[in-house]
Amino acid sequence: MGVIGFNSGLTTKPISLLNSSTRYDFTNFVNGMTSQNGTVLYYAVDNAIDALVAATLPTDLVNVAIITFTDGLDQGSHMLNQTYQGDNAAYLTAVNNRIRTVKIQGKPISAYSIGIKGNDVSDETQFMANLQSLANTAANATKVTSMTEVNAKFQEIAASLYNESSTQSISLKIPGQANETKIRFTFDNVSNAANSTIYIEGTYSFADKSLKNVTYSGCSSSSGATIAGTVDGIFVTYTFADIKETSGAALPTDNIQQWSYISSTSQWQINSEFTPDGNTQTIIDRKSAVIILVLDCSSSLGSEFSTMQSNANAFIYTMADGAQ
Repeated sequence: MGVIGFNSGLTTKPISLLNSSTRYDFTNFVNGMTSQNGTVLYYAVDNAIDALVAATLPTDLVNVAIITFTDGLDQGSHMLNQTYQGDNAAYLTAVNNRIRTVKIQGKPISAYSIGIKGNDVSDETQFMANLQSLANTAANATKVTSMTEVNAKFQEIAASLYNESSTQSISLKIPGQANETKIRFTFDNVSNAANSTIYIEGTYSFADKSLKNVTYSGCSSSSGATIAGTVDGIFVTYTFADIKETSGAALPTDNIQQWSYISSTSQWQINSEFTPDGNTQTIIDRKSAVIILVLDCSSSLGSEFSTMQSNANAFIYTMADGAQ
């Protein structure tokens, strides 16, 4: 991750590794940013693209993103990059073209813009044009009306990027069953397996201890319809690779339950000895993403400047750990 704060100039934390051990380096940097006059918005995003192009990045890169927050119109970018001879409209067009065409290790840039219109912004048309041009798609340009909404959007983007760069595998251990017993694992904390909307179901094969004819509801896995079992005494463990909710979100694991279908009663019987702590193992395999936060540090934010810093730090925490 990298961070660029902008007002009359840039304050930059170069791209470096973000994880749970280094996140404090990033939050301390954000906390150290100061509010001043000026809003070199276009210049800041232009420099973010330059930083991505120049960076030495891991080979397992899956996401490239720029997230820009601003509360106003550009002031002064043409003074720092005189290529456009004072024509800010031309500079914005050029930055938009770079967002749409520059690739980093063959990956396009996902550019997000979040704007909260400051009291000094009278040109609504230009404000919206900025947001749209600093995003790679219309859906990634968001106008909000409060810092609470800013934080919500930061978190939405962070969760999406985190999930896209993470692969979840779950191993579930159960006692061996009678042949052809129908097994269901539920993930949505239900009191009856029949009411679950997020579950994995399969039929136990005593011959090879596999689960066959596996189906997924509300989730998916790359493991397919037959899952080999690993036997340890009376227990069999099944591993579901690259598992996630249908929405793409991480599958919740706090309330996993295991059920067996009793044909004589046409009901699901819960295995009361099955617990998420004792019978499951979750592995998160993360690939690399490179993200630059571009943050408005202009004086027009006033007392909201510290709130913006808190929102940015919450984003950093989510990207480092998957949760605030």
